[in-house]
Amino acid sequence: MRPLPQHWQFASAEVEHEGRRFPLRIWGWSAESAADAAMRAQHRLAAAVDQLTRGRAGFDY
Repeated sequence: MRPLPQHWQFASAEVEHEGRRFPLRIWGWSAESAADAAMRAQHRLAAAVDQLTRGRAGFDY
């Protein structure tokens, strides 16, 4: 089993789609550094924003 990553950071945004507002807070993690965790959080946030603006609410997981 892998150990838990040491570094955790989050990125946040608020997205509006079809009149609804979605506050997002997305976590990123890394075993390397806090900066790497922040970069991963930003990438994950960008992917979530893209899905929401294209109409996928992300509730299908």
